[in-house]
Amino acid sequence: MNIIPQIVDIVSIKDYTVVCCFNNGEYRIVDFKKIIENPQSEYDKKLVDLDIFSSVYISDGNLAFKKLKISFILNKKRKFSYYSIGGDTLYNESTNTRIELPIGTKIKHLRLRNNLTQEELAIRIKTSKSSLSTIERNKHYPDIKTLEKIANCFGKKVNIEFTN
Repeated sequence: MNIIPQIVDIVSIKDYTVVCCFNNGEYRIVDFKKIIENPQSEYDKKLVDLDIFSSVYISDGNLAFKKLKISFILNKKRKFSYYSIGGDTLYNESTNTRIELPIGTKIKHLRLRNNLTQEELAIRIKTSKSSLSTIERNKHYPDIKTLEKIANCFGKKVNIEFTN
């Protein structure tokens, strides 16, 4: 079974480049300069405006733009939505990247890829939702026992490495 690529988190935004975490665990760089230079729609052309571009957010696994409204007719009624580009399209237009993220961010992405809420993971590892939240926001580092509980929830192992 093939999984349709969806975006689970925006890691960073700089100029017209967005680094995203996809539901397969990959971190990929989406270079919107390519999309702007070869627009497929009138909306793609509008992304050149940094104010519009910086309104990007995740909507149902896609990237959408709060400052780029589109209208359409549905059941003879005018409806409005925000312009979005599918996660599958962006996956195909992006490049893989290896980035080092803080442990809390890695835990958050692992949780999101497995469709768990903070509350669900907190229950599984026998901690509070607020404790898990502080870990995911990199405000507190988890102890080894907590890391092992999290790893076990996802069938992973903890690998601690010391480097220069």
